[in-house]
This record gives sequence, C-alpha cells and structure tokens, in this order.
Amino acid sequence: GGGGGEWVDCEATRVGLRTVSIEGSLLRLNGRPLEIRGVNRHEHHERLGKYCPAGDMVRDVCLMKRLNINAVRTCHYPNRELWYGLCEAYGVLVLDEANLETHGMTLQIR
Repeated sequence: GGGGGEWVDCEATRVGLRTVSIEGSLLRLNGRPLEIRGVNRHEHHERLGKYCPAGDMVRDVCLMKRLNINAVRTCHYPNRELWYGLCEAYGVLVLDEANLETHGMTLQIR
C-alpha cells in the first residue's frame, strides 16, 4: 500500500502440487494409477455439535486409513484447517465442497 515497508500480516501454509490425468479410462495421480475409495464427512460431533476436537479428527483419519479409504468429500462448508493438514499428513485426498447448494430451487419458465 503506502510504501512504508512495514509488515501488516504474514501467513504460511503447505501446498501440494499434483498432476491429475485420465489416460483411456484410467485416472492417474502424478503419473500413477489411482483408484478412489472415498467417503463423505460432515464436521459434526455427537455431543459437541459443529465443533470436532483434534483428537477425534485424528481418530477419524486413522480409521479411514485402516479401512483403506484414500479420499474424503467435505460437506457443505469449509472444515477446520486442522482437518486439511491431517489429510495431507496421512495421504488422504480431499474434495472440498463449495457451499453452492440449490436444494428446492428449480427453473421456472413463464
């Protein structure tokens, strides 16, 4: 902005670069064949509602890995940043759904 050289804010995050391709009928990730075995996930706790403790998130991602699940679709809203970091650390692909729901909306031609 003003050229004063003063830092206002600085943030960092890990970024993973991947190449996704389809060759014939084969999905590839970084050149290697990929079979997606995924689940849907709502960030919801049975007692705490919309807040999920970190330990429960770790338990969930570990359970997914034990059950040979390699992908998760988040549902309707952004998850805590911790969830994305856990998925990166444990090698789980994330399809992060945008909140563009249109339930009950239909095209009406007059």
